[in-house]
Amino acid sequence: GTTVLILSYYNEYKSYLSMVDCKLFFQEFHPGRFVVFSSLLTFGVLLCFKLDGILDSSYWLIFAPLWIWKLAMIVGCGIGIHSYITSQEMGSESGTTADFQAMLLSTSIQMLLFSFEACLCYKLVYQVPHMQWYLVFMPLFLLSVISIVICGWGWKKERPLDLELLFAVNLLQFVMLVLRLERLITWSWQIILIPLWIMLGVCSIAVIYYIALTAILVCTNDIVPSMRTPRTAASFLYSLSNFCLILFLSLLVSKSVGAWEWGLMLCKVYL
Repeated sequence: GTTVLILSYYNEYKSYLSMVDCKLFFQEFHPGRFVVFSSLLTFGVLLCFKLDGILDSSYWLIFAPLWIWKLAMIVGCGIGIHSYITSQEMGSESGTTADFQAMLLSTSIQMLLFSFEACLCYKLVYQVPHMQWYLVFMPLFLLSVISIVICGWGWKKERPLDLELLFAVNLLQFVMLVLRLERLITWSWQIILIPLWIMLGVCSIAVIYYIALTAILVCTNDIVPSMRTPRTAASFLYSLSNFCLILFLSLLVSKSVGAWEWGLMLCKVYL
């Protein structure tokens, strides 16, 4: 019976692959997310080499992938504004107006994030004594507050929220980081990172719920056969991503009290 089940899943997987062609791939390809994740991956690799002493370069060069990400965002925003203004039909369509508003809000968030990155890089390079950490994190504080408002707007407009939700739920974490870096509190890093552990705990519950729901749908045949393999693959990838984040945070805490190398610690999150 197990062999028959495995063969059935294999046949469904083959049929699913047969439906995937280059045209479908490029239709579902998200260039914006590709730029973001590619920039973050390159930045993570360069940061590992810098922290381990393998790469002796300025932090301005280490942050270069993030600058490329923001430059692509500015160019895209400029093209979007030009298209919205020059098109006579866009102004009369409510859906397009909502897209334009979402683009402006997303651009404002990216610019605040760029301000934080620039302040952090300046702080690390020049070691300015009068530049306190709360000044460096000020754009993130403002970003978190604005993200809370944007999340309310997005839920009302039924817009997808990714980066905004991430910053909205991490306001307390940013405050605790500043207090620790300014030595206003002397708590251990295990306590400082508790907000991140809470967020990962909520994500773990959501992943477990998704896996359980997928298992129920598959076992009861309440799902379209062609969707079994994608649903199962999504469950596996969600679980793997959540596991890697938990492992990364565990190694991050261990690094604060042990002798872990940064390269070994950060490579876990690249998956």
